[in-house]
Amino acid sequence: MKLNKRLAEVILEFGNELERSAKSKLVSFETYSMQVESWFKGEIIHFLGSHSAISNLRPEYPLQSPGRKRKKVDLKFQLCMEPGPADIWIELKHWLRNYQGRTYDAQKHFRAKDWGILSEVEALSTVSDGFGYALILCTPNPGDKDWISGVASFNELRSPLMIESLTMPADFPDEFFLGLVAVLKSGLR
Repeated sequence: MKLNKRLAEVILEFGNELERSAKSKLVSFETYSMQVESWFKGEIIHFLGSHSAISNLRPEYPLQSPGRKRKKVDLKFQLCMEPGPADIWIELKHWLRNYQGRTYDAQKHFRAKDWGILSEVEALSTVSDGFGYALILCTPNPGDKDWISGVASFNELRSPLMIESLTMPADFPDEFFLGLVAVLKSGLR
């Protein structure tokens, strides 16, 4: 779908900007086991706020899901497309490979019930006026094999919830990866 391809291009541009401006910070986050979703959110808001393909950027936007208590989504914006803009809802995550003396590969993150992306995917699957995504900053880059296995294990464990990776680790440096994951809706994408 053109929408997914265009959004992935924007995220790749953001990745290039992070590689130029913040590569050493990303290494430090891994070295010192620091989860930095707030820093990540600030960086992407700054980037998207000045991007020509983005309009109506709204951080911390309310998402009302049937049967769920009120939740805010990290980012909502419109992606300029033909014939008209598409509403994009994104949840942000930061995954460390090494945290508090333990090693967590992408498969462990995807399989986790409490600290993976399950609650975000559940909430985003209820979006009726747009498209839901998770954007995961991985430090360091998990590599294609681990990432693909992680996405597959999420889909296997969490069906009927389904996700699709729109970016791949091979397109990013060893120090980090921006995993853009589409939350699939039945019959869409």
